Amino acid sequence: MKPESSPSRKGPARPRPSFRLGDYVRVRSGVRDPNFDECIIGGWTGRVWATFEDRTGDKLCAVRWDSTTLQKILPAARKRCTRAILDYTGMDLPEDDLVRRSAPRARSDPKLSNQNLNDRIRRVFGLTAADRVPDVSPDTLLTYYLYLEKRVECPFEAVHRHRWEPLGTVSSRVTVTGILAPDESPESCLERGVICITSEGGGLTTHDVPLSLIEVEKSLPQHRLGYDYAIWFANNR
Repeated sequence: MKPESSPSRKGPARPRPSFRLGDYVRVRSGVRDPNFDECIIGGWTGRVWATFEDRTGDKLCAVRWDSTTLQKILPAARKRCTRAILDYTGMDLPEDDLVRRSAPRARSDPKLSNQNLNDRIRRVFGLTAADRVPDVSPDTLLTYYLYLEKRVECPFEAVHRHRWEPLGTVSSRVTVTGILAPDESPESCLERGVICITSEGGGLTTHDVPLSLIEVEKSLPQHRLGYDYAIWFANNR
């Protein structure tokens, strides 16, 4: 009599992870730097900046390292990346090399005051009254964007002030219809910051405008959020 075949112990294939903008991730143990094979980057942490597919259809994530990981990168390694025209503040990695993890829990400090501009900015980053306001960087810009995305209700009316040679400063009434993450390019990211979508002429014309150039009437709830961001972006670069 033919014995009954035992069921296979092999479970279903592990589903491919799917990450979103802003997800906090950790690199799996043993993963090596795709540019410098002798460098192991397992355990490094950061946030997903963008997701895309390569030419073979494999899913990748553009990850921006957090401050903890950036402190681990030695000056010699930073110079090596610079010579190779590589950005040491982030890396493109296959989704399978990453694990989603909980973001560091924001601390609650009762000493922070809503009447103090710097305290309101500290609250964005989960800091205490004793912490210094962080500088503008790709990582802090993404954190600020995620904070604003959850709190700024669109659409709303505003004024866009910008330089237009040879006329000087030009002001135009616009409707802000949405907020976008900073550009993936570090240079453009640090120059423009968080982006907003504006429309004019009843929606006939739309533009991507740096949020720091948008002014909102004080009577609107979006005023303080936009004002605080603009001051931080202007003074901490």
